[in-house]
Amino acid sequence: MVVTLEETRGSRTLAVGEAIRAFLDEHPDLAHRPKAIADALGVKIGSAKSFSKAWRDSRKLSLLGPVYLQNVHLVTRTTPETVYPGSPPPGWVDRDDHKLTRTVDLPPDGRLELRWSPNGTAEVVVASTPGSTASEVLQAWAFARALLPLDEDAPGTLSFEALRDGSSLRLDGLEAVSLRTAESLLLKAYRHSDRRGEAFRIEVRTPPMKYTLREAEAMLTDPRPLGRDEKLESLALQTEENTKATLWARREIVHLRKAIDTLRGSGAVR
Repeated sequence: MVVTLEETRGSRTLAVGEAIRAFLDEHPDLAHRPKAIADALGVKIGSAKSFSKAWRDSRKLSLLGPVYLQNVHLVTRTTPETVYPGSPPPGWVDRDDHKLTRTVDLPPDGRLELRWSPNGTAEVVVASTPGSTASEVLQAWAFARALLPLDEDAPGTLSFEALRDGSSLRLDGLEAVSLRTAESLLLKAYRHSDRRGEAFRIEVRTPPMKYTLREAEAMLTDPRPLGRDEKLESLALQTEENTKATLWARREIVHLRKAIDTLRGSGAVR
């Protein structure tokens, strides 16, 4: 890369800043070495310090926006006493897929879709182009329960996409990056645009996970979903036991050292 310090829009300071940013994009390992930057570009070390710090700050994850949820897909069942109708009720449509479907707009950019099967299976999909907060998803589920009685404890599945936008995510020379883990998690990073403008986006898409409606609601309101406490308690107990064993071993080592020192002292006296 050839770095020039010609004036940018009549300002040498802007030119120095752009040169340092371009240099650090190719040499990120020098972000904490302002003297090396100053020597390489022939700029003042004070400028190298200030612009390199600004470059580092632009990469902080704190500049990313909040986490939003997209395409939240909950599969559950209606309550046992719910009867599947012979013809579509008002507001419901039959799309020739052996399901009744109802779609409700969620302003400004979201929608709620209910799919009701004759066997009692109910699908609830909450989608929004910019993403939804956990509270918005909970509100959509509450509205869905008002339209169709849902069994809170029926076994089902939950899948969703977690999104995060921000200026600190950069893809140098790439349009998008996708990665699928061994746990079937799909991770994507790409440039996204909507009515708000353009931004970089990180997306994590989960596979369907076993959840009841009650557990799914608890997950969005508490970091510890229902039904998972036993595993947490067993891990806490194991950690406690390991800590006690470590302390016991440390005390025994101290006793052995004291015994050895005593023996050495006795030998020296003789």
